[in-house]
Amino acid sequence: MITEVWQRLTRLESHDLVKRLFNDLHDRDLSSERNSQIRAAARQSREYFRQADTASAIVRPLLTYYGVASLSRSLTLLLKRDGGEGTLSKGHGVETRDWSALLTNDIGASLPKVASLGLRTCKGLFLDLMVATRNRICLHVHSSAVDWNIEYKPLTKPIDLKVSDLYERLPDLDFELVKAKLIARFSPVNEMSCDDQNGFTSVVSRKTPISLRGKYESYGYIFQSYGQLECITATTAVIERFLPQFSHAYVKKTFGSIPSVHLVEPFEDGICVSQLGMTYLTSYFLGMLARYYPTHWIALIDGGKGDLLWPTLKRAQQYVETVFPELVAEFIDEAIANPLCRTERPTLAPRPPLP
Repeated sequence: MITEVWQRLTRLESHDLVKRLFNDLHDRDLSSERNSQIRAAARQSREYFRQADTASAIVRPLLTYYGVASLSRSLTLLLKRDGGEGTLSKGHGVETRDWSALLTNDIGASLPKVASLGLRTCKGLFLDLMVATRNRICLHVHSSAVDWNIEYKPLTKPIDLKVSDLYERLPDLDFELVKAKLIARFSPVNEMSCDDQNGFTSVVSRKTPISLRGKYESYGYIFQSYGQLECITATTAVIERFLPQFSHAYVKKTFGSIPSVHLVEPFEDGICVSQLGMTYLTSYFLGMLARYYPTHWIALIDGGKGDLLWPTLKRAQQYVETVFPELVAEFIDEAIANPLCRTERPTLAPRPPLP
């Protein structure tokens, strides 16, 4: 466990600090009952993560997912203006899709198919979290501080995706994706600007993947190459219809402190999911694979035939443990510091300077 991040999250276990946080967010008093619910979920999450930190890889992803779910519950209850635990939807908010058809008794033939396992979002904790956080990502463009906020469109319909769809959009898995023969659907951003007059401009430090470029060009974005750099532009009208998807590298930070931002290929139909949401989905997949297909999971751990994806899965587990608590702590900090995060505002805008 990362001590500093969890120290920041201890505020969710303090009666007085939770009360103050809620008042700062909603300008109203918090009931003692919901105060207890927020703190209980936060304490449970910390304990799950602590147990996962020393657990065998055989059960570590499952414990981590329970920690992710509990922390998501605490954050959701804090961000909701009205209603306590009784108003939260039942279930994880994600379901597996036909895993048994791919993960058969032929372990050697099944393991190479792990990246093709399907997930579908549905009513439950995941959707509650996305509604409470408004599917928002806090962007680090220039520094370790939050420079921008983007609020993506609500996830009103179920999303069908494969595990590879998630992994290929997480910059921290860059090296492992190459080894697993998967596609990195992101490019690191050097510069970025956006305003009503000039629209959106971004310079990425390497040529974008063909699929990423094709997707954005179909939305009306324009790409111009300058050696190894690419300049990507879009009018205000274009970005109002199709916001750019971003994700950060948090495990491999620039100068050890700056989460480097990457332009990411959106999901099908232009759907964008915040990094908090993608990390939740990643943890759910790992937890359910370890829980319901232990034979296949242990074969991956032990170096069974067809284990090409194992280094990627191991990195994904490290990513979840490191990044999800930090994303939650960062989200709370930004919601308190920036009132625009709590009110209606332009969907793509720089963070205003603090007074």
